[in-house]
Amino acid sequence: MANIIRSAKSSGDWCSNELMAYNIIVTAIAPEHFIPKVDLPAMRGLDLELVSASLDADGVSDDTYRFLTYLHMATNTGQETAIDDFAREVLRTIGFEERGLVLRTQHTIPLTICGDNKVAQIDVCLLDRQSTILLVVQNDKTNFNPSLDLMEIPCITMIGTRPIFYLVPVTKALSDAVITGQWAPVPTRVLKCVTVAGHNRRAREGMETPEYRKVALERFVAFNAVAKSHWKKFQIAQV
Repeated sequence: MANIIRSAKSSGDWCSNELMAYNIIVTAIAPEHFIPKVDLPAMRGLDLELVSASLDADGVSDDTYRFLTYLHMATNTGQETAIDDFAREVLRTIGFEERGLVLRTQHTIPLTICGDNKVAQIDVCLLDRQSTILLVVQNDKTNFNPSLDLMEIPCITMIGTRPIFYLVPVTKALSDAVITGQWAPVPTRVLKCVTVAGHNRRAREGMETPEYRKVALERFVAFNAVAKSHWKKFQIAQV
């Protein structure tokens, strides 16, 4: 694949060609090998009505009503920004936005590719107070240039309201290859975990369906722990 033509593109224009061009391999793995199983105590802090309630239900808390409103808009408006808003609300509800961390939407970072300056626009990301990106969420559509030789970045894509979880190892070698538009001799192996709920569910059903919502929220809670284990090492290295 070293002979593939490489050109300067913003991150939103990347496709499978860029993955091949820079020797990036995405491997799907089973949830049990990617995300630890969530026990009941880990879910205890969440309102049970997040899973079962509908928007017109009586007596739900203000926080749950807000969550369900974002879910309704993401499911029914057909606007990408509504999905971004819902993704941010899910992460906030699960507890990603702890003290010292902030969730941002439409965050732009510089991206040098093939010697040309482009940008990477992130739909939703989690930043620390040094503006270090700890988590990336994209609406089904990144490349970083860290000072370390390797940082494994937790990522999520949203296809509608259906999350797919990733662990993306970003190396200095990959960064250099993208900057110069060269083939990366060492492959970058990205792990991917798709969220499904039952064999008889329709492929397009998302978190508007209570059964799927329960599985997805459990995965978000578990992925929070996985993500923390990766970015804490990087934060320690930055001190």
